[in-house]
Amino acid sequence: MLTLIGCIMTVLTGALIGAEAANSLSRRRDCLRSLCLMARLIKNCLSCEYMSAAEIAFRLSLDPRLKSLGLFDEPSLAHIRANILSIPFVPQETRLSLERYFESFGQHSLEGEVARTDILLTELEAAYEPAREKAQRLCRLYRVLGLCGGLGAVILII
Repeated sequence: MLTLIGCIMTVLTGALIGAEAANSLSRRRDCLRSLCLMARLIKNCLSCEYMSAAEIAFRLSLDPRLKSLGLFDEPSLAHIRANILSIPFVPQETRLSLERYFESFGQHSLEGEVARTDILLTELEAAYEPAREKAQRLCRLYRVLGLCGGLGAVILII
């Protein structure tokens, strides 16, 4: 009986490890997708609605699709700047791009801000596409490998 329980626990552990690896890829993809959405919203606010930086920060804080980022809990640029490096599951290069962007956000002319936002959006989309492809390709594989690893461990134990 204890052997059976141990085998089940080993299989479940392997399956959970695989699921966690797959979820990590999915969270990175989702986070980058949210950041791309954020950049598009900023560009729209700048080019179509001529909003100030503070108004844009407030508008972003109202969007439920961006809540997962944790940047817009308070609708202020200071809060965004303070928390930009703590975004989970984002590559370091992307974090640095975001940090450079928000350091001087609102300190340029309207055309300059739109151009900087275009550059940021291009960088974010360049980071999103490989993350999307990797998640699509490997999520299922990681889940199956975790389950198979757990089953393999059970076979070795028995």
